[in-house]
Amino acid sequence: MRTSTTRFLPGLGLGTLIGVAGTVAAGYVLPGGIFGDGTEDRDTQIIESVTEIQEVALLELGIQGMHEHEDSGADIRFFDQAALQIPWTDRTTVIPYSFQAKLGIDGEGVTIEPTGEDSFAITIPEFTFIGHDAVKFASAQEDGGAFRWVTPKADELDLANEILSDENKDEYVAQHEDDLKEQAESFYSQIVAGIDPDIDITFSFQD
Repeated sequence: MRTSTTRFLPGLGLGTLIGVAGTVAAGYVLPGGIFGDGTEDRDTQIIESVTEIQEVALLELGIQGMHEHEDSGADIRFFDQAALQIPWTDRTTVIPYSFQAKLGIDGEGVTIEPTGEDSFAITIPEFTFIGHDAVKFASAQEDGGAFRWVTPKADELDLANEILSDENKDEYVAQHEDDLKEQAESFYSQIVAGIDPDIDITFSFQD
């Protein structure tokens, strides 16, 4: 039987936390303040500016950890009998890793509605793991039974998939939900302020 666990290095955990939303927003907002004449033109520009961005990276994480993959060992089967475990063939593989993870939202899911003459309500969709890069693996360390050489070594591609499993991705997002909310508010507030700094905005977040 094969099992795997992911452990974060003490003191490093989810590593460096880098807010990227402010930089993106600053580069996105068009210079020149309010475009067009009248409230209707302003409101149209605000709504289009907020909703036309397809993907928004809000946080970049420098992640380091230790991934442990356990294999209970080889087995043998006689005809239609239940498989018998071969003693001392268990193998444990531990591999240090690091990578950069990007968390954010699908911008197409953002909605914005006017709530008054100078106010809007923005609804942010569920946060998600957008992508990763700079993946690095150190040399794997192995331990186990005296006859562990009978059990095939863990495939590095399989180990990478375990480290970047959907479950682990969801955990990264859950652990940084507060930071993501803060960055989302900052990102969209800067976009709106670039059009009209006197607009009031309220935010809500979908689970």
